[in-house]
Formats: sequence, C-alpha cells, structure tokens
Amino acid sequence: SAAHQPTLEASPSGPQPAGRPAFQLLSELSPAGRDVIRHPHPEVVAILDPRPLLDEAAAIAARVGTAGWLIAETLASGLAHNNQLWFGADRNVGRVVERAAPELGIAVTVVT
Repeated sequence: SAAHQPTLEASPSGPQPAGRPAFQLLSELSPAGRDVIRHPHPEVVAILDPRPLLDEAAAIAARVGTAGWLIAETLASGLAHNNQLWFGADRNVGRVVERAAPELGIAVTVVT
C-alpha cells in the first residue's frame, strides 16, 4: 500500500534480506522512510502497550506452563488483536508460540 511504500524504497538497493541488524537498515533510510518508522500509519503498524494485558498474560502463562512472560504477553497481544500474530521470520515464532497459538485460537502469519 502507499502507506508503507517509502519504507520499501528507503534503502538505496531496495528491500533488504533478513539477517542484517536493524540499526544498519535504519541508518540507510531516507528522511521519508525514517518518518514512516517514527509515525507509522495506524492501518499498517499498531504499537501495543502490554500493561492492560497482564492479567490475560498471567492466565496464559499458567495455562501453557512453559511460557515465560514475553511469550505470554505475545500470545495475549494476539488475542487482543483479532486473534492474529504476525512475524517477520520463522525463527521469531518459537516452539511455545507455535504450539500454544492454535490452542488459543490465534492465527500465526510469517511474512517473508
């Protein structure tokens, strides 16, 4: 969409493959690309405050058993956002999220 087009074109060599540190990619952004990161379009990126989800995260941690707080908060976030979680790479999903998400009715999508 046009909302994220400046970010896709921000690097002189076009979209970059996974594996490069974020600070390197961010340092190559154009002013328009940096503005997209600083002020993301609300239909493209939503920044979630996990504090209101702590009770749900605690219940998930108790239910899943092996979930640490970060995983429990991630799963609670998925429930709070239309039962969806989006990741940038398979390696970011993790075994516990991969196992627990379907049990909680959360769809996991990996964007590559």
